[in-house]
Amino acid sequence: MDIGLLNVGLIGAPAVHMAHRRGTWGMASLGTRLFLPPISSLFGALSACVASGSFERACTESGMTGGFLAGALGASALDAFVYANPNDFERRRPERWYGWQILSVDAIGALFGASVYANAVARGSVMDPRFGPEVFFAAGMYAVGAIGAPIVHLFHRQWLRAFGDFSMRLFVPAMWIAASLIGNCAATSGISGCADSSISPGLFLGTVAVAAFDAAGLGWEEAGDSRPTGTAAIAVFPSVTVREGRPHVGLGGVF
Repeated sequence: MDIGLLNVGLIGAPAVHMAHRRGTWGMASLGTRLFLPPISSLFGALSACVASGSFERACTESGMTGGFLAGALGASALDAFVYANPNDFERRRPERWYGWQILSVDAIGALFGASVYANAVARGSVMDPRFGPEVFFAAGMYAVGAIGAPIVHLFHRQWLRAFGDFSMRLFVPAMWIAASLIGNCAATSGISGCADSSISPGLFLGTVAVAAFDAAGLGWEEAGDSRPTGTAAIAVFPSVTVREGRPHVGLGGVF
């Protein structure tokens, strides 16, 4: 239950904030849901072992599981009752969405990763069984998106947003892997292989979430007036004249 709450909340809750055009609180939601459950699981393990008077595997497992669940529920409550404050909504100027360009960049990255995977399979390359095709898709999106998405923001003159996007795409997937690892091992009481089984889904979910967050939350700019002040008329017409027995062709216009 708790690892599912973490993964669904990590993607869904920031997306809700993004849908309401509240990028700052979307980032706060993502950070809280990413870090609070793993941190609380560590404190839970420490508290359980101190209370039992011994630092053994049993107290560590129960403490991590309970602490992680408490942190996930606490992050949900904080998000719902603090970050989603209805009195904090701002009136915004009309905006234009260019997130489709960011999604196009990530689609190119996914196709690149898919082509690498298909080529490896066609050649009969021996691949680590821990890493499925989703890792190749995510790796392609990670590599292409980290470069291409900030360029899209730069093209739209969003300088600080481009820098923030570059940092987010570099570090958030790695943080997601760490949170997934801690959460999975806490939820399964540290069974053998919990770390290995956390890498692929952590990288995939982290990369996809960052791409969606980037396109839905950051891919906006103020919409300029579609019509300038006044009415501008442009008329262009050809002209043909004969002077001294020689034809002259020209182009005239009214601006």
